[in-house]
This record gives sequence, structure tokens and C-alpha cells, in this order.
Amino acid sequence: NNWEFNAHAYEQIPMHKLDDEFASIEKTMKVISKFCGYNPKGWFGPGLTQTYDTIDHLAANGIEYIGDWVLDDQPVWLKTKTSPIAALPYNYEIHDIVMMAIQHHESQVYKNRSLDYFETIYQESEDNMKVMAIAMHPYLSGSPHRIKYVRETFEEILSKSGVVCWDGEQILNWLKKEVQKPSPPLSNNLELEEARYLLSLIAKSDFSGKDIQIVYNVALKLQNQIKSYIKEENVEIHR
Repeated sequence: NNWEFNAHAYEQIPMHKLDDEFASIEKTMKVISKFCGYNPKGWFGPGLTQTYDTIDHLAANGIEYIGDWVLDDQPVWLKTKTSPIAALPYNYEIHDIVMMAIQHHESQVYKNRSLDYFETIYQESEDNMKVMAIAMHPYLSGSPHRIKYVRETFEEILSKSGVVCWDGEQILNWLKKEVQKPSPPLSNNLELEEARYLLSLIAKSDFSGKDIQIVYNVALKLQNQIKSYIKEENVEIHR
């Protein structure tokens, strides 16, 4: 039926208040996968909440894009400890909870604000692709006194030349095609990667004076990682 299932957390608890964030994400993925027959590619956290580890946990569980970052109008790639994932634009201005439940605007404001927003980025899209994220919740936007403004908003926007209505996976596929995905890290041990980089500099460069002192200081900091790498890769170092 062309509807995309996203992960929105099994437990509607802020991510920083979970006892085991990884386990909660893993459980969410398993429940949705069992119901849909496939793993969801997108994640929208409860209340847009994250910790410093959330992105890495999501990537490790197969998530390919998030909608938690209130980006403006273009998707970007995010590096993680494993595979990079995409951050798609999300909007806290064209958002029915914000407008109706928090700011208490009248129903027609949804349409007026949406079209004013669209007019600006539509003009800007002559030079580059733009994404307009419209956040809706049926219990708000679907109310009888609001639904007509939602319909009129989409009818007006989609009547314009070059405008398409995409879900998250379609935006992700566009990003994969148009913007090169960053390479995943060669190792989860970031200090080991620093050691490898340092050794490559030593191998390719002639150092003197100040440069030698800098290299020595860094090497001293990473001496255990360098020793590990030399042993692992059978590297020969000649003084």
C-alpha cells in the first residue's frame, strides 16, 4: 500500500531516561520486523530525544536514517562507529503539535504557515533540491475542523511544477544517489586509527625540529596503540 513503517521506539520514554538504550532499540526493531516482515529504515525517537550514544546504537541495529534532528531543508550524512546514517530534515515550525497543542493557533494557521514556508523554499529550489517536512498527527490534524486545511495545503503545494511527495525511504534513496556516503571507519578503535594515521605520516615525511617534537608527543600518547598495530600488521619501523 506504499506506506512506510518507521520506528518510533517501543517505549515512549525519553532516550536518556532508559535503563538500557540499546536493548530498547533492539526490541523496537524486532517487534516491527515481526509485524511488517522487514526491518524499518527510519527512526523517530520519542520527543526527538537522543543521548551521545543513540546514533551509534541505531546504526548498529540497521537504521539507515533518522528524523530527530530539526534540520532545515536538506538531508546530510552522519558518521557513526559502524555504518553512516542519514539525517533527514524535520520541522518544528510546520508541526501540528507545536501550532495547535502548544501555541494554540486557530486551524487555518496550519495552512497559512505551511504555504508561506513553501513559497520561500520553492523559490530557493531553483538552485538546489529542498525538502519541506510537514509533521502531522491524526488526532490533531485529522480533527473535522482542521482536516480541510491539511487537504488544501497539500493540494496547493503538489500543484506546483517539480514538487513530489516522498516518504523517508525515497529521500534516503535520493541522497544515496546524489551525495557520496562516507566510508565506515576501518576500526571501532578510534585511537588505533590515530596510530595508523601517525605511522603513515612517519613513513611518508621527513621530520625536523618542531615537527619531530609534535610527532613524539602524539606517539607517546598512542604508544600502546602503535605497538598493537605494528604487531598486528607486521610493520617494520627503522629509526
